[in-house]
Amino acid sequence: MIRRPPRSTLSSSSAASDVYKRQLEQNFPNPFNPATRIDYSIAEKAHVFIAAYDVAGRRVSVIVDAEQEPARYSVTWNGTGDDGRTLSSGIYFIRYRAGGYTFTKKAVLLR
Repeated sequence: MIRRPPRSTLSSSSAASDVYKRQLEQNFPNPFNPATRIDYSIAEKAHVFIAAYDVAGRRVSVIVDAEQEPARYSVTWNGTGDDGRTLSSGIYFIRYRAGGYTFTKKAVLLR
């Protein structure tokens, strides 16, 4: 039997970039009611801003606004606006911005 050495722990910022990619996954479930999960990851420490926008381009809800370490994250959005009111059925765009990168996914809310 061949014995292999254990895998090493990555500690440098460049190694972390190889492990975590900058990405925003498609929310699930989609369409959703009453809530949806948004999975994303960042490759290096950065300020992460994720918000939902209506089809007219108005920001309706800030979902994440925080400095975060390289990792995979999951957040649940309950389809409410920043004012706490329940949003109506429709198409919303989830926009992720971190470290100079921007990604957008479409989410459909069905009431």
